[in-house]
Amino acid sequence: MQVYPFEAVKPGDPMESYSPAISAYTMAFHHEGIYGDHVKRLNELVSRNSGLKNVPLTRLTSSFNDDVRYHAGGVYNHWVYFSRLSSSEKKVPDVLRKRIDACFGSFDRFMERLLGTADDLRGAGYVWLCEDRSHRLRIGVTTQQNTPDLSAMNPLICCDVWEHAYYLDRQNRRREYLTAWSRLIDWEKAASQLGQAGG
Repeated sequence: MQVYPFEAVKPGDPMESYSPAISAYTMAFHHEGIYGDHVKRLNELVSRNSGLKNVPLTRLTSSFNDDVRYHAGGVYNHWVYFSRLSSSEKKVPDVLRKRIDACFGSFDRFMERLLGTADDLRGAGYVWLCEDRSHRLRIGVTTQQNTPDLSAMNPLICCDVWEHAYYLDRQNRRREYLTAWSRLIDWEKAASQLGQAGG
């Protein structure tokens, strides 16, 4: 896991390749302007505290210091969001699809619940698909720049529901953004994270 100095990890594909689901302008603004700002501010905070320089990002997200926790959460949440995007449609691997079917009844029911949860989120935050220590899959919500409990949950995918993720393209049409985002999920990358809960 990342330690200081932190970097804004680039998406796996060129910014323009995610269009028309998400425009290159929104991708660049989101990645460089929002994610990059969290990285800059977190590095500034950690640079002034030698005791934090070797602390992994996942532990900084539960730091006692509000500013460190906020920006560490911003870095972590955006890292998961961008690292689980793919400009080419990915098939859900059988191992993950079977787990989704077992936990949610079917893939269609799961997607309806995932997108519905994101659409209903009040204010700003994130919606997650996580694996818990018992290897069950759970849909969860965090507000502001809070993260799931990373000592117990293993995030597989993350949907950014802050307006900066979609407003430049779609104004207040959040559901339209969520549908477009769902076509970009890198299910192969998500499946590769299975079995790491509580690590």
